[in-house]
Amino acid sequence: MRASAGGLVFLTIALLIAPAVSDAKTYAKKTDKADRGKAVFIDRERGHCLLCHQVSQINESFQGNLGPDLSNVGARLGSEMLYQRIADPTVYNPDTVMPAYYRTQGLTQVAQAYLNQPVLSANEMEDLVAFLLTLQGPDTQK
Repeated sequence: MRASAGGLVFLTIALLIAPAVSDAKTYAKKTDKADRGKAVFIDRERGHCLLCHQVSQINESFQGNLGPDLSNVGARLGSEMLYQRIADPTVYNPDTVMPAYYRTQGLTQVAQAYLNQPVLSANEMEDLVAFLLTLQGPDTQK
């Protein structure tokens, strides 16, 4: 009887703790994704978004002013809209100077080594969107 009572206590504790552990893992995944997205945003070899955009939550000396300030973009646009605008910004503005980060067709002046390859991978696109969603206004980041 003691073994089964101990087992019951263990099972009860495990069931009580499981949701908290699951929520913590989900949060950790989201945080990791946003952190990776921030790295893509800043990285000069991948996104290099700071070349044209500024974000008050990022402490970098040189930030662009060609594109819009993205300090509150997560409060203004949802994940789907952000993804589409990064993947192929010409869908919303045919005259934009922003490059398509995930479109591979219909591009001009592409080096042979990069033909039919997106600038960012699917995972990098998802991470970048996760980061942008954290930008809820000046000096705030979820």
